[in-house]
Amino acid sequence: MAIELQRADETQRGNRAWKRGWFPYQRYVSIHQSSMDSLEAEGLVQRDTLTFREIRTPGGALAAVNLRGRIECCERIVIAVNKWLDTAINDWSQLVVQGRSYSYHAWVRARPRRDLLRYDDGHGELHRHFFDATGVEVGIQPVALDSLPRLDLLIREAVALVQGTSIAELHRSQPPS
Repeated sequence: MAIELQRADETQRGNRAWKRGWFPYQRYVSIHQSSMDSLEAEGLVQRDTLTFREIRTPGGALAAVNLRGRIECCERIVIAVNKWLDTAINDWSQLVVQGRSYSYHAWVRARPRRDLLRYDDGHGELHRHFFDATGVEVGIQPVALDSLPRLDLLIREAVALVQGTSIAELHRSQPPS
C-alpha cells in the first residue's frame, strides 16, 4: 500500500507537481538546468556534478538516459542522484523521456554522516527511507510515483530538515520571481 506524502504546497507558481509521463527530452534538460540555476541563486545549492549520460544502441539510437551525480547544498547537505529515463519517439518525431528508476539520497557531511532522507526503487517498489534526528533509519514506506517529489522540492525538504523549518516556510522565504 502506497502512502501520500505531505509535501510543499505545489499550487504556488513554480511549485506545481511534475506531470508524470513522456516529456520532450531537450525541454526536460532545459527545465532541469533552469531549476538548478534558481536553487543556486537562492543559495540552497552550492554546486553539482549532475550529468545526463546518454546510453545508445549499437546503431546510435538513444536507448536511455541516466541523470547521475551529486548536489552539494548549504548546511553541508549532499544529495546523490541516480535517475534512469526511458526514451521514445512521439507522434511528432520528438525524442521524449520518462522516468523509470529513481534513487535520491540526502545526508549531512559530518562525523558520523547524518542521513536525512532517501527515495529509491532498489527493492523493486518505490519507497522512502525515514531517519531520526541522528541519522538512524527508523522505517521504510512505499511511495506512489505521483507522490515522489520533484528534485527541486527534495532539495528544499532536505534543507528544511536541517534548518528545522517547514517546507512551507522555506517557500515563503524565496524571493519573488
